[in-house]
Parts: sequence; C-alpha cells; structure tokens
Amino acid sequence: MSLSVAANRATLRDLESLAGGVMAGIAGMARRLARPAIAWLAAVAFALGAAAAERELFVGEYRGTFNGLEAALTITPGLRFVYTQERGEVTRLGKVKKEGTLAPTGADTARAGNIRLRWKTKNQVEVRSPYGSGFRSDGAGGGQHETGSDFTLRRQDIKSSRKIKYSLTLAPSRPADACDAEIEVSYLQMHEQIRIDTTIRNSDCAASSGEYVLKVRTANDNGEQRMREFAESWSRTADEPMEQAVKNRHFYDMDGDVRLVRVQVATTRKTKCRCLSAADPSQDADSP
Repeated sequence: MSLSVAANRATLRDLESLAGGVMAGIAGMARRLARPAIAWLAAVAFALGAAAAERELFVGEYRGTFNGLEAALTITPGLRFVYTQERGEVTRLGKVKKEGTLAPTGADTARAGNIRLRWKTKNQVEVRSPYGSGFRSDGAGGGQHETGSDFTLRRQDIKSSRKIKYSLTLAPSRPADACDAEIEVSYLQMHEQIRIDTTIRNSDCAASSGEYVLKVRTANDNGEQRMREFAESWSRTADEPMEQAVKNRHFYDMDGDVRLVRVQVATTRKTKCRCLSAADPSQDADSP
C-alpha cells in the first residue's frame, strides 16, 4: 500500500514538472511572438510621428549665413531634401550640395545625410554641418581648415496666421468748390448761460462759408449729464483776406443744469467749407 502511494506521488510530481515546463514554453513563445508585434507597433507610431512632423515642422525652405557664407535647405512634402553650403574661398572646395531623403530622429530633430538638424522653433532650424567653411590661423603663418560649421537657418515661406482687419472709410466725392477749414472753440459758464467762442481758419479761398455743430455737455445737481447739439454757420466775404480768421460768439442757456462739463465740435470734417464765387448770391449783402 505504501509503495502505491509513493508511486502516485512521484507521478504527480512528474505531471507538475511537465505542466510547469509547458507553461514556461507557452510564455516564452508568447514573448517571442509579442516582440515583432511590439516592434511593428513602434514602427507604425514612429511613422505616424514622422508624418505629423513632416506636416507640422520639417517641410519648408530655409536660408542663413555664417561668417558671410550662405547655406540653404529645402525640404519637400515627401521629405526629400536639398542642402547647399558655401565653403569659402580659402578651402577652394566650392559649394557643397547634398540631396536625399530626410530621416527624422525625433520630434524636432532629423538627419539630412550626414548633416544634423534640430528645430529650435517652427521657423528656425539649427544645422550642424561636417563641412568646413573657413580657415583657422594659428598666428604663425600656418593654420588648419575648419572641420565643420554650424548654421542657423530661418524659414523663408512663413505664413502668418495673424489676421489684420483694415477699416476704410470712403469719403464722398469732393465738390469742386469745397475747401478745408479748421475750427477752434473756447467756452465759459456764466451762471445760467454758456458762452462759446469759435475761430475758423480757411486758407483755400477768401470768400467762403460753412457749417458746424457744437456738442454741449452739462450736468444737474445730482451729477446726471446730458448732451445737447447746436447747429451754427459761418461766412467770410471776398473783401476779407484769407489770413483773417472768422470769429463767432454764441450764447446758450444752461436749461436748469448747474455745471458745464465740456464743449466739442461734432462734424464729419473739421468743419464744412465751401468757396464762394463773385457771382454767388450769398455774396450780395442786400439779397433776401
């Protein structure tokens, strides 16, 4: 009876060992199968990242200078690039030109052949070129060629997203007899009256006339304010010189208010102005 139990126990241990080996084999196989899938997913993610970078960052035309030498980089939507760089007269090697397919190495870095690129901003790329651009003197008549150079290139095809609105006011067609006049105002509160003095200057023509509107703001005992408008006119005859200003004085009632706040001229121009000809009826003082 004891031999049978021992045999059964040995068989159980063998089965457990076999099951453990099977499970370990399955786990190893799962890991081996998972590695290609993970690598494929990583490749897809990288490709998507490169495509996004291509759309948002890399594509464009960039130019810059270093020690008076020029460099240029053009990247097409297909990530094809053309890089040119002057190497200076000292090297006697002329201009470097490289073409190929851009290889993104990160969110803001890439390689154009053996040229390293790093985007500092969307419109500015730092270029580390292995091609020398000059000659370094040792101060004793000798020296050595530079082994490389760094350029900062700036995007040339910048499209600003900023929107600027221009508001244009088109003036009505100007009459042939129109003139330009300037008006100045001074005002004073005299208890229950307002005195306003106006001075109009017109250097276009002697005989002239025009209109303007005075905006008078007053306040009552409670501080409440209101605005009133008064239309006025002015004129100058041909006998008066153009250098002579037209001066008018107007009086208005405070109309129950207690304080004069301010007076302004409300006109679409400084003041409307019209030159008068000798035959104009308004020049006749006796005309009705």
